[in-house]
Amino acid sequence: IVEKPSEFTIVGKPLLRRDALKKVTGEAKFAGDMRFPGMLYARILRPPAHRAKLKSVDTTAAKKMKGVRVIQDGDLVAVLHEHPDEAEKALAKVKALFEKPEEKVDDKNIFDHLVNIAPEGETVAQGGNLTQGEKLASETLEETYLNSYVAHSPIETHTAVAKIEGDKATVWVSTQRPFGDQEAVAEAIGFPAKNVRVITPFVGGGFGGKVGNRQAGEAARLAKLAGKAVQVAWSRPEEFFYDTFRPAAVVKIKSGINGAGKIVLWDYIVYYAGERGSAQFYEIPHHRTVSTGGGWRGTPGSHPFSTGAWRAPANNTNTFARESQIDIMASKAGVDPLEFRLKHLSDKRMRRVLDAAAKKFGWSPYLLIH
Repeated sequence: IVEKPSEFTIVGKPLLRRDALKKVTGEAKFAGDMRFPGMLYARILRPPAHRAKLKSVDTTAAKKMKGVRVIQDGDLVAVLHEHPDEAEKALAKVKALFEKPEEKVDDKNIFDHLVNIAPEGETVAQGGNLTQGEKLASETLEETYLNSYVAHSPIETHTAVAKIEGDKATVWVSTQRPFGDQEAVAEAIGFPAKNVRVITPFVGGGFGGKVGNRQAGEAARLAKLAGKAVQVAWSRPEEFFYDTFRPAAVVKIKSGINGAGKIVLWDYIVYYAGERGSAQFYEIPHHRTVSTGGGWRGTPGSHPFSTGAWRAPANNTNTFARESQIDIMASKAGVDPLEFRLKHLSDKRMRRVLDAAAKKFGWSPYLLIH
């Protein structure tokens, strides 16, 4: 293990990416770049709302279009053509009736909803006595932090190309989880997993959103029924509809400082983000951290649509809430926020990191006294 910076051969040095030339010249191939003789482009009938159920569908007009093939397999209704724009035109001619569920939550009441339905939380860290901490505090501060749903928004939408040859399937998928896709595709088309090969070409962004890839199963089902290679590439609206989202989350913090400006109380509860990043590393004698809601996947009935990992799951929400509270407390204590943090840190490495960052950034209030 190389530990001394003087021995580093890669870290801290500018290096050309090995894939840079292919990407800037267009040579890099993504799932949507795969082409095969006779390949069909599929456009799939989508519901107008989450959990809406298809009641009836009329594909008569689409079937009359030259070169269009219509496939209906249970809940999967698709139009296919050798040209994607023609498939798009055919989809516009499909008439469907959906039964929409009554929505009980919206952007105004979602946070109250999450707090009200949250199951009993799990204490992930604690120390001292909260009652004693509150008695020691000369000033207490209670704040609530809200984080909304956030999409992954990859430049490349979820895309897959599937090709069936006999009892073997090959699927080119824009994915972060090829082995999971192998199992999902095998289940979708009734093949043993060993007969499904998933190839991951270049991926145009994932950020946690390309862990679940329903487009791979859709492409495989359609390829099996059509007898030809099929591409399913989500449109931008589909991407924002079917992709998982970072879960909406709530963090409630009650903290207190004594007359000397030291934090003596920290009572922290996070709803639906998960516990990652909630660990308490500041020196606080009386503290408790509770996590409830099942993390970023949520609990049944908690979220109106699918949620999942999003760029350092839970860490983003917990760090935002914790450090915002620390900033407010520093202000209440009349202390520079960096100095306030150092006052509550004994970890030597963390202190060195903050010191180095302050000097690199040029944090003037800190530099005036150091």
